[in-house]
Amino acid sequence: PPKVEWPPPIALKLVTILDGPDGRRQANLKDPANGSTFVAMEGSIVDGRYKVLKVAQRSVVVSYLDGTGQRTLTLGG
Repeated sequence: PPKVEWPPPIALKLVTILDGPDGRRQANLKDPANGSTFVAMEGSIVDGRYKVLKVAQRSVVVSYLDGTGQRTLTLGG
């Protein structure tokens, strides 16, 4: 059988979670590969590659745009 290629793990790091001015939580994410930082809310597209599915109190759920590779990032993780 052909080998199924899974997407590589999402390498983003969760730096902080803040309550935005509109009351929605904002996640500050960092790409350790190039040092880029992103501020994202639920539904945000990050770096043209990832989608933020959920911003909780201490974690963020992200996936690739096509819904694969879902990963939960935790503060300090």
